[in-house]
This record gives sequence, structure tokens and C-alpha cells, in this order.
Amino acid sequence: MADKSKVDLTKPLTLLIGLYVVSSFGLKFHETQEIFIRLIPFDLAVTTAVLLYYQKHWNIRIIVYCFGVFVATLVIEAVGLQTGKIFGTYHYGRSLGPKVLDVPIVMGLAWLILVYCTGIMVKNLNFHYLVKAGIAAAMIVMFDVLMEPVAMKFGMWGWENRRVPVLNYAAWFVISYIALLTLLNLKAKLRNELAPYVFCIVSGFFLTINLF
Repeated sequence: MADKSKVDLTKPLTLLIGLYVVSSFGLKFHETQEIFIRLIPFDLAVTTAVLLYYQKHWNIRIIVYCFGVFVATLVIEAVGLQTGKIFGTYHYGRSLGPKVLDVPIVMGLAWLILVYCTGIMVKNLNFHYLVKAGIAAAMIVMFDVLMEPVAMKFGMWGWENRRVPVLNYAAWFVISYIALLTLLNLKAKLRNELAPYVFCIVSGFFLTINLF
């Protein structure tokens, strides 16, 4: 493994920016849309792997936390999907790949990316940890606002009456807030220079698709 004491982000940034630029163009054109929709799980898997590679100090707490977020969010999604009581009434399409309990596995990765990146971004702010968690959770909700139209357009998931309920955004905030409180009190060294860039790249991807 490369020495990460001096982090050169040129290669990961080139890879991730290239990945999402190509994906945005692929989704723009009707002839290539189906291919690139089905590549979304691959994009998320690559993003997760590259992101976590640049976590500076791994220990058992961070490993358990990342696995816990992945599993817990899949369970919450499964309960929400079956009951309609957490996010509202929705269903997943087939474009996000293999599922567990009707929930695409990559949704656990998506939650992990968002919580981990925003946690890194706010951890050094000069606020109480309750406030920092709230700021990061609000960032995640704003990300979901960008993501929802794209998800519905490309059949990743759909809502009853094609309307995103307010309950969905409230649930995203509460779930993110709890996960972030745990992360900020993890008593582990959280250092990842790539994390803010990953959040911006993925957010920029969804913003671009919405605009164009």
C-alpha cells in the first residue's frame, strides 16, 4: 500500500471526476442512457472504495462504524419500503443492481458515503457536536433534494403519485443526524482529505443532471 503520510489526490480526483463526467454524458443521450443507468452501482462501489482507501487512521471502531451504517441503513430502508411509515410510500426499480429485502445493496454504500463525507467536513468546525451533526445532516438532506428528480427520471426509485413527501426529507435528516452524532463521538481519528471532494463531485453530478 502506498505511503499516505503525504497525500497526493491527483489520481483519485482524476478517476472520480472522469467517472462522473463520463456518466453524466452517458445519461444525457438516449442511445447510452440504459447502459449508464445500470452502471450506477459500479460508480457507487468505486467511489466507496476510493474514498475509504484515503481514510488515514483505521481502527476497529471505524471499521465497525462503517459496517454498522451500511447494515443499519439497509434495514431502515427495508422497513420503510415495506411499511411506508419512515420515508413515505415508494418502490425501487431494477437499475440499482442486486437487492436484499427489495432494497438495492448499493443504497447502504450511498448512505455511508454521505454520512462519512459530511462528518469529515464538519468535524473541525468550531461548534458543539450537536450543531455540527445538524449542519452535516442538513447537507445530506440538500443532497437528497438534488438526487430525487434524477432518481425518478432514471427509474432508480419512484414515489406514490410521483411526489416526494416531506416525511422523506424529515427521515433523511433524523437518520443522518443520529449516524453523525455517533461518528463525531467515535473517539477515533477521522482524517480523509478526499472526503470533501467526493461529496462535491457526487453533488455536482446530480446538479448537472438536473440542469441539463
